[in-house]
Amino acid sequence: MRYSRLLGIKLIVLGLIMALMSSCGSMDVVRHIEVFVHESMEVNEEGDYEVTGHIKANAITTSEESKNLLRTDVKMIEDYYDSDGNFIKSEVSHSRSHKSDISITDGGFSHKKELQEPSTIFIPEEGYEQFRMKDMSDEEKEIVKEHVLSYMKMLN
Repeated sequence: MRYSRLLGIKLIVLGLIMALMSSCGSMDVVRHIEVFVHESMEVNEEGDYEVTGHIKANAITTSEESKNLLRTDVKMIEDYYDSDGNFIKSEVSHSRSHKSDISITDGGFSHKKELQEPSTIFIPEEGYEQFRMKDMSDEEKEIVKEHVLSYMKMLN
């Protein structure tokens, strides 16, 4: 009697787990490995945004989406330069967020570490203001991926 009750409870729990898993449906996963530069901006005294420099970036962005779940993961190295092209700092960051309609939760984390030397790769030293590395080969993507992942170890 006791064994059958325990088996019944296990089957109910297994059924609930299966129901939750099937309600998520198929998961679409998209990963981008990028090398780019964007402007850094600050609000001036008049309340307008003005360009204060540029940020060179190497990034791995992964998003996972299903009917009831959205999860994003961003691993990034950013080198900050002032408007004269002088290096200011580097930041290594790892951010993750998720939102679930099933468990009605959202959350995540963000870790950062500041470095004092330029750390991005594949971005030219001059004439980089509007740079975006397009049509990266699989080998270049793998190099950037390994480079970014090697810096993530600093955040642990």
